[in-house]
This record gives sequence, structure tokens and C-alpha cells, in this order.
Amino acid sequence: VWDDEISNSGWSTQNWPNASSHQSDVYGERINCTSGCLFNVKEDRSERYDIAAQNPVRVQAMKMRLFEVMDSYYNNDDTLNLSCPDGIDEYCACWAAKNVYGGFLGPFAEMDLSGSGPSE
Repeated sequence: VWDDEISNSGWSTQNWPNASSHQSDVYGERINCTSGCLFNVKEDRSERYDIAAQNPVRVQAMKMRLFEVMDSYYNNDDTLNLSCPDGIDEYCACWAAKNVYGGFLGPFAEMDLSGSGPSE
């Protein structure tokens, strides 16, 4: 159950994305999970189809259970030093993928990302 909007969602498969993938296929999709999202991961492994609206009782029960057990989760005090420039308007990992790694995910913390990116 997600509780916010998931932006820059991308669904990958064994052979996608690749060098011929259209950029909008990776970066243009959004899922609005402000009320919670629910996916049938057995039948929808890529989590493309949100079924929360068809299962409101289950979503509410899952949220309640999550809040019940939340205090028992371990939460460390580590901080992550992101290496992206200040003032970007997206997640650092997404910025690095688009601007440094040619559309693929790569390291984005405690790295020197000031270079020109991958060679063509």
C-alpha cells in the first residue's frame, strides 16, 4: 500500500528499457496513490494495474495493520549524502539516470556526478 503519488514510474522487463526505448516510456508515467495503491503481484508482476478502488475494504485493513506494526520496525539514523545538484525537481536517482547514465539507473549517492555522463 503506497500512500503518495509515485512519479517517474517505469515498468521494465528482461529486455526493456534498452538503447532503443523511447524516453517518455520511462519518465512520463505517474500513478496516483494518495489514497493507497494495491496490486495483485501474482497476476500483475509489474504492478501496472492498481486495484485499490475495487478492493477498498482490503486496502483499509492493510493500512490499519501497517500502522499497528509500524512501531516495531527498526529505523536507523543513517543519512544518505545525495550527489545530485541542489535545486533539481525530481528524485536524485531519476536525475542521475537521465543526466549521467543514459537513461539507466546507477549510483547517485556519495559519487562525483559532475562529469558529462557516459560516452556516446
